[in-house]
Amino acid sequence: DVAQQVCAAAGVALTDLHAVGVGAPGPVDVEAGRVVEPPNLPGWQDVALRDVLADRLALRVALDNDANAAGLAEARFGAGQGASPLIYLTVSTGVGGAILLGGQLVHGAAGAAGELGHIILQVGGPECGCGGRGCLEALASGTAIAREARARFPDAPPDLSAEDVAQRAATGDALATEIIAQAMAHLGWGVASLVNALNPACIVIGGGLTALGPALFDPVRAAIDDHCNPVAARAVTV
Repeated sequence: DVAQQVCAAAGVALTDLHAVGVGAPGPVDVEAGRVVEPPNLPGWQDVALRDVLADRLALRVALDNDANAAGLAEARFGAGQGASPLIYLTVSTGVGGAILLGGQLVHGAAGAAGELGHIILQVGGPECGCGGRGCLEALASGTAIAREARARFPDAPPDLSAEDVAQRAATGDALATEIIAQAMAHLGWGVASLVNALNPACIVIGGGLTALGPALFDPVRAAIDDHCNPVAARAVTV
């Protein structure tokens, strides 16, 4: 349906296309073209998405992790052009990532590389959608901010979102500001760990929480300055 809608909006016939690219939440088996079992997409277990779409659209289809697709786009056309190594992080409902060397994605031995949201920051910490505990995603995502706010705000409705928390912080709410600051401190520590491990030339951050602006980027840059090898810290642009 989406392919048809996009073509209609662009005034292009499906038969004019050479191929279709699809980004789906990980983990994704790139070689087999299958969505394996994404923690934030219930019911999508071992779905042969590439072949289903190729059959229905009669076109060649390429499938990858959505964060990998975004990272590749940043390397080819966006803020990461010419940078190597390049790390892409998407900070939104979850935390996804991609690692690129020489403009090429690092998929790993089983296609599962780049799951940067699941590096462990806090042993025994909050439960993550992946089944683990203390992951970066469980501490610094929009979901994590909303969970913390629902636990700490006495008047929190059950559907309180990270966007709601950000709006409260923007009006000067001290508790909302504290919750966001703590989440972004965790994000900074996670990014600092990646800088120490991979010595990237550039880290590009995308996703809905980048709307926080300096409240996101300042703690990340401060963590790099405070906790990273100085040589690696000087080499990276965020």
